[in-house]
Amino acid sequence: MPKRSNDFQELVAMVHRALAPSGARITESALVDVPGIEEVREVDVLIEGRYGPFNMRIAIEVKDHKRKMDLIQYEAIAAKYRLEGGVKVDKLVIVTHSGFYAPTIQRAKAHGVELYRLSRAKRVRWQQLGTKIRTGTVSSTLNVEAAPHFCGVRIDPAINGINSRELLHNSTLVCACCKKDWGSLSTFCSKMFNNWRKMRPDSEAKLIASAKSSQTGEARTVYGRTVRGILQFQGDEFPLRSITIVIHAASATRKAECETLELTTPDGDETLFHHFQASAVGKKFSLLVPQDPKQRRSKAVLKIQNASPTEAPIDRGSSPSKESKTSGS
Repeated sequence: MPKRSNDFQELVAMVHRALAPSGARITESALVDVPGIEEVREVDVLIEGRYGPFNMRIAIEVKDHKRKMDLIQYEAIAAKYRLEGGVKVDKLVIVTHSGFYAPTIQRAKAHGVELYRLSRAKRVRWQQLGTKIRTGTVSSTLNVEAAPHFCGVRIDPAINGINSRELLHNSTLVCACCKKDWGSLSTFCSKMFNNWRKMRPDSEAKLIASAKSSQTGEARTVYGRTVRGILQFQGDEFPLRSITIVIHAASATRKAECETLELTTPDGDETLFHHFQASAVGKKFSLLVPQDPKQRRSKAVLKIQNASPTEAPIDRGSSPSKESKTSGS
């Protein structure tokens, strides 16, 4: 499925996560059912929460246009919610990167639609965060530390056509000889990880050292066991010959790009945010910090996304392990 969101939309969603009341549910690219229409409609950002005594649904339409929004563009958005068969919400908000022309502002006020512009701030106030000002942006650093943990499983023989996470957590592994219950596959792998730590006390320190010295800030090793087991899942039984866990550690320091953003209304009301972005250990980190959290009862928002493909929780093919142990009855 193609990605329905974009960077500007994700940033707008983070801003509203910071401003929304506690307990509010915020969904990006929300697919909403409309009475009388078979196809669902998409809302860029949907907020569902309690505002005072009322439960409300707020739709936010996000447009990253280079020019100000004109009346024709506004009417196309408003029609999605106002016409019969439109999306039913309690409030419509439109956020753009470049602002709005005067006729658009007048029409939106008549309809009760809130308009905002989100852009880089013209004046930077980093001194309030104790940070040196550098021409509108600030260089900072991101430190990522992840202690060794098991992040993947390789089983032999392969089991295809089953959801990996369900197989990991909802299966039962039993001894093929005496039918002793070894717990779920996840539980068995956790025990394998603990055995790895006990058998090689210096392995954790070595793995962390490898992560620090690597260009990616990550390091992996594997630990395998030969088993005479049967994996039971939803009434089926699958014989297993070996289980190998993938152990991962991370230690990285990366430069973070920072900027001040301002959310403004046509009337000049302004809210400032500090936005930090960095990529490390295969992840993209984005942190949004309001200028004055106490004044708006807002909160900092951290979003972590995969910056590169991640290893599946279960690698269904067999793979030779660096360390091996035999498990019997």
